[in-house]
Amino acid sequence: DIQIDSNINNYACRICRKILFREDHFEDPPHIPAQHQLKSRKLGCITKQCQSYFLRSQLPWMGNIDASEGKFSCIHCNTKIGNWNWAGAQCSCGTWVVPAIQ
Repeated sequence: DIQIDSNINNYACRICRKILFREDHFEDPPHIPAQHQLKSRKLGCITKQCQSYFLRSQLPWMGNIDASEGKFSCIHCNTKIGNWNWAGAQCSCGTWVVPAIQ
């Protein structure tokens, strides 16, 4: 289980509210926002500020994420929480983040 620290933001499943990770699990240091303007198929355009969260590494509750990409679910209620892609993914700011656990 993730230990709760009242001095750090904790992130929980939106359905069952089980704490899944903390702010200190985010990539460190954060990636540098892209300096170019690429079109995003998902958003239509790139935003200046990052709106995506990427974890720096796998957490024990995620199970086996050896495949090149996939989705992971809450360990308590099985709701989809996020996905991973070892080849990377594009952040909302346009930066390509490798590996992408978001």
